[in-house]
Amino acid sequence: MKPEALQQLYDEAYAEQYNARFITHQNHGGKTAAEREVLDKAFGRIGPSARWLDLACGTGYFLAQFPNINRTGLDLSPGMLAYARKNNPDVPLVQGDFRNRDLFAPGSFDVISSMWWAYSYLETFSEIEQFVSNVSYWLADDGIFFLPIGDYTILAQTWSPVPQELPYHLNPNLQIGGGIRITGLTWSYDDVGGKRHENMLFPQPPEMVAMMRRHFPSAFEFTYTQYYRAVLASKSDLDPSFVADIVARYHTAVVADKRSKSSAPKGLRGVKRLVSRVLGLR
Repeated sequence: MKPEALQQLYDEAYAEQYNARFITHQNHGGKTAAEREVLDKAFGRIGPSARWLDLACGTGYFLAQFPNINRTGLDLSPGMLAYARKNNPDVPLVQGDFRNRDLFAPGSFDVISSMWWAYSYLETFSEIEQFVSNVSYWLADDGIFFLPIGDYTILAQTWSPVPQELPYHLNPNLQIGGGIRITGLTWSYDDVGGKRHENMLFPQPPEMVAMMRRHFPSAFEFTYTQYYRAVLASKSDLDPSFVADIVARYHTAVVADKRSKSSAPKGLRGVKRLVSRVLGLR
């Protein structure tokens, strides 16, 4: 969507109801709690001096959960930022577009996050990759990028009586002169009050992970609260103990290299085997 349309969509009236509808609502409370936990583990991995940037910070809900962290928020919407300032009066909140690399200096942050699929409002896959590239530019060499990612499966399992999953690689027998990948789709959301979130982009998870791996040598995809997905990425090797903690906490892990789901590892030995596969140790 165009920036002007997004600013109109996410106005002050929308900001007032956003947390209750999408963050603290009973349908999303487990998702929100898990995301808070992952952020907390990331801050623990970096240490008390961690510098955190929350991209598309919206109402500032997540920023307000960690008052002892050095926090910065970025959002395109003046209305959302006005609400965010109510609960984060001392936090630098920047109005801007995360496609703009010049917003922050290289290596400015130790942890960067972006919640609720904000990247899906970008207009092309190339813009999504520019967003990922900018995060890599702003992130310290040993920093952590936490990105919940969306895909059709989430929408289907949430709202469809018969969940469907799109293939990524089509049947090779049907391919003529090369390979075909279904790299993603667009979707729209007719919201209450006549608001419409139009033509949002969902790269398929393998496509999104491949995109991230072009900018982050270490990227670990996992699922949480049944079917939500996220990626933890770094420009240096992710600490195996940090990954093991995430694997042990959540029920399913997705190994990005293999593009396949692995059932929950049983016991410490199972966790170690899965972590080794995720990090390419064997």
